Amino acid sequence: MPDGYASNLGKKVDIERGILHGMKSHDCHVFMEQLLPIAFCGLPENIWKPMAEISLFFKDLCSSTLIVENLVRMAKNIVVISNKLEKILPPGFFDVMEHLPIHLVHEALLGGPLQYRWMYPFERSIGKSKRGIKNKHRVEGCMTQVYLAKERSHFCSYYFDDYVSCLRNRPNRHDVTGNDPAVQSLSIFNQPGKGSKKRTLHKLTEKEKKSAELHVLLNCPEVQPFLDYFVSQYGDDQVFPSFITCLRPDVGMAKIILKCIGTHYNGVYPNWSSIPLNNQGQMFNEFKKYYVWALEHEDDVQVNFKLKASKLLSSTFCDCRKKNRMPKFMFPERWALLLKHWSTDEKFKKRSEIGKMARASEKGGSLHTGGAISQVTRKERMEKELGRPVAVPKMFKVTHVKKSMNPTEEERWIEPRAQETYDRYMRISQEYRSTLPLESQDRPFTQEENENLWKQSAGEPIRGSIYGYPEKAYQKKKSWYCGSSSSSFDGGDRETISAMESKITYLNAELAAVAEREKKERRRERRRLRQQRSDGSDQEGDENDKESEGDEE
Repeated sequence: MPDGYASNLGKKVDIERGILHGMKSHDCHVFMEQLLPIAFCGLPENIWKPMAEISLFFKDLCSSTLIVENLVRMAKNIVVISNKLEKILPPGFFDVMEHLPIHLVHEALLGGPLQYRWMYPFERSIGKSKRGIKNKHRVEGCMTQVYLAKERSHFCSYYFDDYVSCLRNRPNRHDVTGNDPAVQSLSIFNQPGKGSKKRTLHKLTEKEKKSAELHVLLNCPEVQPFLDYFVSQYGDDQVFPSFITCLRPDVGMAKIILKCIGTHYNGVYPNWSSIPLNNQGQMFNEFKKYYVWALEHEDDVQVNFKLKASKLLSSTFCDCRKKNRMPKFMFPERWALLLKHWSTDEKFKKRSEIGKMARASEKGGSLHTGGAISQVTRKERMEKELGRPVAVPKMFKVTHVKKSMNPTEEERWIEPRAQETYDRYMRISQEYRSTLPLESQDRPFTQEENENLWKQSAGEPIRGSIYGYPEKAYQKKKSWYCGSSSSSFDGGDRETISAMESKITYLNAELAAVAEREKKERRRERRRLRQQRSDGSDQEGDENDKESEGDEE
């Protein structure tokens, strides 16, 4: 039930005497319409069923919308329900009030929905008005002024800015999650609630954990399109066992991508960029046999496949070189040529040395206190934990200030550059705030304003990356394996591509020469074996001739 729908019914229960006391008319209706079937669910069915039927009758009768056909059917059913109650309850229980429901349906047919006629829905609002009375000699006037003041303030709140706290956007009294109502988040994380004071530790089983996770997903409207598609493909009976699994990241996708690379890796290519675009397109088409996506996501999937395949191919080659083994999809001759290329190519050796020195260096913009977790991953975790977006400066301070067990200790930054950048941001943000209108100077910065101020503080981006900014902008490209005009490449790109093509042509020619030499060697070996067999057969023929001549003599 919504917050404030009923009073705290737990305080109305007397455990020792087994009674309910102090309930108002609205509380009685809530108990009769909502809780009566639950309270008597442990009784035999012949007793519980009439209780549930009378509860359902009042719930339908008190609904906000009434249908004439349903009321006619309810008028017939209430007579049968009353007879069932007379069979299970003592005669002293029945008086004029117990026979009143028979006439309520006819009253609804004449007067319409009861919320405009019955008094109990208004009793709770009248109680709130009574608590606002200050002058006991002018009760009606005080109640009127309280109501008008509340209506005026509520009307004016629609003209306030979003950051102004008022009754319209104030968090629920039970909501202790710290969610900001002005920041959009998933609806399931903005639900009000707090933990029970009488909580106990309980280790969830796998089935309970799965049920809780499925409950969260099914109550999140953002997941509804995926649920509808899943049900249309597999049916309702597969929701519990399989729906959660289909939303999780596919850990086997890396193996599928490597398999697609190995299927069409038919040359000597030291990295992904050296693979011809035609081969890359064949690899992507092979990948499409394993997964399906919407047509509007085709370009995004292509770009992500390219990035993932490039990283996987590089990491696979690196691991194989360290462990002195050959990839499963590689031929020995091609692997030997790749090892020769890596050991003789000066550009590759130079890049390796630079990367090795950079990893061992203690200077640079990559220093942070996040450990092995990247800033993007840590930002996503913080946003998931808080249920709202995290500003770039706050994220930067969390990941660039050294952790301390003593809260009173002065902050220690990971490097002077981090402290200088953060101080510069604070100075620029104060200057920007002073330029805002007076009524807007106290509001918090938006996400876009924070990002722009941080970019001004961090300076010019280096190789597309901004210092302390946990996002790396990848330019969205068109299909990277489809044909394109030469105008999309500048002169440097054409020179690089032509150099790579010439190197690939040379390596392929060398590979073909090696294969030809091996082929000639195999032919020579077969010819030698054939000659040995023929020599042996000639010797046996001579011996047989000699034996036959001796027999004749």
